[in-house]
Amino acid sequence: MAEEVEYILKDKLKEGGVEQFKLSSRAKDRQSLREKLIVRHHDKGRNYQDFDEIKKDVVDLAGVRIVLYMPTKEVHKKVKNVIQTLWGKDVEARRHPGMF
Repeated sequence: MAEEVEYILKDKLKEGGVEQFKLSSRAKDRQSLREKLIVRHHDKGRNYQDFDEIKKDVVDLAGVRIVLYMPTKEVHKKVKNVIQTLWGKDVEARRHPGMF
């Protein structure tokens, strides 16, 4: 799924006027998910009763990173527009600290 989203984004970003970017994707493997659940159980007191509780709490089973070279507010706006056109207005980007 992560690779498919990366593929879709590559085309849509170019169509949306974003010229210089790099994409990477990853899916969380079973071992890293297991470790995350153990940490959340011990450190945050999570006591999962079923799979649905895990699904509600762990939302990052896959991800795609967009790296922008010399980003401007205009480029960020274009990227946001592409993402929200594809997946809805409620989807927000996570930015590194210090970015506008």
